[in-house]
Amino acid sequence: MKTIVISDIHLGIDDRIAETVKNRPLLIAFLEDIIAKRLADEVVINGDFLDQWFLPGSYFGPEASDEFYLACAKNNQPVMDAFQKLIDSGIRLVYVPGNHDM
Repeated sequence: MKTIVISDIHLGIDDRIAETVKNRPLLIAFLEDIIAKRLADEVVINGDFLDQWFLPGSYFGPEASDEFYLACAKNNQPVMDAFQKLIDSGIRLVYVPGNHDM
């Protein structure tokens, strides 16, 4: 069984303040490669996938965690779609919470 581990993606709620906007296309391409070339049987996200930690003090957004994470997912919809394609392809996706995962 082959496993690929990724971590510290830190997808943000707002591209104006997110750290990793420029890396999104690279992540999507990587996930598409995993699917197309069947590089792994499972992918493990080893924490810090969505980032509620890196926000300026002046930012006012959703206060409830579930609302925050849904907004993060919506802001990063192409990445979410790529992960859904990974799951749909039969590759197992495992998530391990990290220290930025509130």
